Parts: sequence; structure tokens; C-alpha cells
Amino acid sequence: MRLSSPRHTLPLVAFLLPVAGCPGPDTNATLADLPGLRISLQTWKASDNQPTSGFAVISYDEQPFMSTHDGSCATLGGDLRGSIDGVELDVNSYGSNDDEFGGCYFAHLYFDQRFPADAPVPLTIADDSHEVRAELPAGALAPHFPTLRAPATWAFRGGEQVRLGWSHPADLAEVTLDPYAIGFHIGDRGRPNANGDNFFPLPTTIVGDELRFTIPSPPPITGPGYITIRMGYTVGDATTCEGAAGCRFSASRDFHHTVEIAR
Repeated sequence: MRLSSPRHTLPLVAFLLPVAGCPGPDTNATLADLPGLRISLQTWKASDNQPTSGFAVISYDEQPFMSTHDGSCATLGGDLRGSIDGVELDVNSYGSNDDEFGGCYFAHLYFDQRFPADAPVPLTIADDSHEVRAELPAGALAPHFPTLRAPATWAFRGGEQVRLGWSHPADLAEVTLDPYAIGFHIGDRGRPNANGDNFFPLPTTIVGDELRFTIPSPPPITGPGYITIRMGYTVGDATTCEGAAGCRFSASRDFHHTVEIAR
């Protein structure tokens, strides 16, 4: 079980806070008890070599609930469950009080899967008291991704010019390419470390549906890693939402593509 708890749902880039241990929930609520029940779905950046991760958040109107539960936030029971496109979700948190800052941590469920580009995505969140069913638009959670046009393979050398097509050209009309929007990195993070030696940015221009940049010569770092492309988020409502006051999604349009850079 992964234990972390979003504090808020919109915007859907939530903080994930660790919780010690893995005890069963001290239940004081069911889904049917939650006033203003809402479901929010968040995906993280996609990659060419692994599924897309994210979580579904169960939010509600905190103050009305707390006023009838001695100031306590909702903690749902062990019968909480969910699925996206038929794949079962993992419960990360059943919900709890935020004792440090006040308010509530909402229950959420984790997923790690691949999503279709051409079919609606069904979502179900339920416990023994209530069920929420939603359908997300076709392609809403599918990755936005680059296609390599030059050079021939994802193996770049210092001084080489790179041309990447983008699967959703409309994104390029909306994005502002800041100095760190696109870059090469090694390790788990796409940002510089304290020494700045695990990442270098790639100043990029947009030409039609292409992203164009040149690998520095010599490259500051070499080896296997990722080209990171930051494109922001697509946010919207589910096509259908039954059993909740609202069902929303926020899907990252960022992408990590494996690459190797040599001198």
C-alpha cells in the first residue's frame, strides 16, 4: 500500500504527504455520508517506457461534514474501491484530519496504467454504501508524445540538430517554452541537482508541429537518460458523472522519452 494524501483537488496537482505505518482505517464515514461528493482524477507525466501514474481523489464539503462529526474529517472504510478502464485501483489513503495546517486530507486511490487514445475511459469509485460512475472523454488520459523526425534514432551526439514532431499540435500554440521546458536529464528528476550536473536545458523553437533544438557540443553530460518535454495540463469534466456532484480530470501533457547522448 502506498500511503500519501492529497490536501486539495483543484488545481489537481496535489501534495502527497507520507503517513507512517499501514494500519486499517479508523472509519467514521461512508461515501453516502459525504456532502458535495466529488471525484477528481490526476495523471502525472507519461513516458515511452512505462505506464502513466496518477490518482483519483474523493473530495467533499469539509465544514458541513466536520460540523456533524465533532470537528473530524471523513475517514472511509476498508470497503473503499475503484477502477479505471477495468483496472483496479490501489487505495493510498482513506482520508484523515490535517493536524498541521487544519482542514482535511481526502481519500485517494492510486493507478499505474496505459490509456487508449481513441476510446472513452470508464471510472468507478464505490464502497458498500454508494457508487460513483463516470466516463472520461476519448483520449482525455492518453499521453501527448513526441515522434522523432531527425536524426534516425533516439541516440544524439553533441552538435546534432534534433526535430521532434508532436502528437497534438494544438498544444504548441498554447505552450510558452521557458528555459527549462525541454532538457536532457539522468536519474529520477528532470531538474538540476545541487551541482547542476544531472540536467541541461535544450533551448527549443517551434516550427509548425515540430520542436527543434541542438545538442550542445560538447554535451555537459552524456549517457542514457531522458528528454523531458513540459507541456502543462489538460483539465476538463467527465462526459458523464453519476452519483457525485462533479467528476473532473487533469491530465499532464508532459512526456519523458528515453534517449542516449554521446560526445
